[in-house]
Amino acid sequence: MILSKKPLVEISKISSWQKVSEVLGLVLEKPKNERLDYLKEICGEDKEIFAEVESLLAFDTSNFPSQSPLLLKSSGKDKSIGNYNLIKEMDTAEWA
Repeated sequence: MILSKKPLVEISKISSWQKVSEVLGLVLEKPKNERLDYLKEICGEDKEIFAEVESLLAFDTSNFPSQSPLLLKSSGKDKSIGNYNLIKEMDTAEWA
């Protein structure tokens, strides 16, 4: 099997957001410690795409809850979501 370092699509032939989406997808397939170097490699001189993807990679989702609040409620697990403790469930009338 021959592996190529080229991305699956040629970056210069697709729109900006498509580029960001494609590049982000490719970069996320790499281990965290290899992502920035790989991003530099596949973006080349395209600093705009590099900056956009780099900013998206900066979001650390490790503190987000692994389940939705509704699943936590129905499963009877402790009443915390990430760094937050649930004090009480709001009545839907309180949302208005």
